[in-house]
Amino acid sequence: MAVFSFLFVFVAAIATVCAQTPPGFSPSCSTNLDVEFGTTLVGYPGQLWPQNAVASSPRLGTAQPLAGPHVAVMVDPDITLQGQKIEALHWIASNLASANGTAEKGTFSQLAGGTTVSPYLSPVPMAAYPPHPHRYTVVLFAQPANFSVPPQYASFVPTNASAPTNKFPFDITAFASAAGLGAPVAANYFDVQNTSVAAASTGAVGTGTAASTGVGSTTASSSGWIGTGTPKPTSSPIGPFTGDAGETMRAWTVSGLLTFMMAAVALV
Repeated sequence: MAVFSFLFVFVAAIATVCAQTPPGFSPSCSTNLDVEFGTTLVGYPGQLWPQNAVASSPRLGTAQPLAGPHVAVMVDPDITLQGQKIEALHWIASNLASANGTAEKGTFSQLAGGTTVSPYLSPVPMAAYPPHPHRYTVVLFAQPANFSVPPQYASFVPTNASAPTNKFPFDITAFASAAGLGAPVAANYFDVQNTSVAAASTGAVGTGTAASTGVGSTTASSSGWIGTGTPKPTSSPIGPFTGDAGETMRAWTVSGLLTFMMAAVALV
């Protein structure tokens, strides 16, 4: 009986390792989306990043080239407002297309040529006690013909460079349905945590600050999330990282879990 209980926990752990969206997040996705800030890829889903490292919009890529244009949507699903969990919108970019025709280990097929629909809002999560990370989730969808923002979400899109926009409450599932985006093609998420207890005691409200590049622009920002070439991952903010968008890290994690399972079964 103990062996079956352990196997159940093990299978659940494997599912968590393979998921590219946070537990309970909708729409869920198990296909990896490469997310690169500067010259560093998000090494694995849920990796903790410092705020200053994610201040500008990331480059995106996939293991294999994709056909046609795509839409990327980034949200924070961990906002608490009046005791209720809500989503905050952090970025919408459309017209993303694979820039090169090959994908190799250690590189990715970069998505380029994008158009900013809703400007990138750099993650600055609200302080909380006890501190906990916010899971910033980037979801990639195939872009339908004549894509446009549904009227009910017009307030999330700036009318000019200085116009304020709504950031919450947002609902990525409802947005995708209304815009005809279909199921996600790929996804990834990274964590950012505010550890300031003093800020938590003041009741400060907010989810981030607009990036200084590309705000309100209808073209790609100068932060470098679009372009040509095949950027390679370097080191992770947390530790060494090699491989394509976390494959090595995930393989090591699964291997470690298998070793742990075998040891536990032997003890039983």
